[in-house]
Amino acid sequence: MPDVVEKVLEVYVSQRHEDERFLDTYRRIGLKPFKERVYA
Repeated sequence: MPDVVEKVLEVYVSQRHEDERFLDTYRRIGLKPFKERVYA
């Protein structure tokens, strides 16, 4: 489970805009990038 959280956070950090919250990033880019990273 910690590996999954780490992968999700890696996507968030690499895709977020400055001062953007996780939920805002998720709404902007959607689920696909997170799923691709977790299941890669």
